[in-house]
Amino acid sequence: MGLLIGLLIATVIILLTTTLYFQSKKSPLQYFIPIGVIILSLILIGISFIVGAWEGIGLGTIGFTLFIGSAIPFIMTAIIANMKELKKSYWDQE
Repeated sequence: MGLLIGLLIATVIILLTTTLYFQSKKSPLQYFIPIGVIILSLILIGISFIVGAWEGIGLGTIGFTLFIGSAIPFIMTAIIANMKELKKSYWDQE
């Protein structure tokens, strides 16, 4: 259980720092990197159904952890980008 929590925290920290770095550069990679990890985790979950048994359950759990760990920075980056645009448009109105 501790390994999965560590994997989740590491995934969130790594993806959040890379997406915020690319957001400051205004690069489209800020969205593509988390989406790539989400797709990778979904492939891993699909493979877990093929493998089956206890190994499949382990692969599925790791895939689900990666999915959650990559969805959180993706959502946070989208919220931060929208907040910056809303703030900019609010100050431009006055």
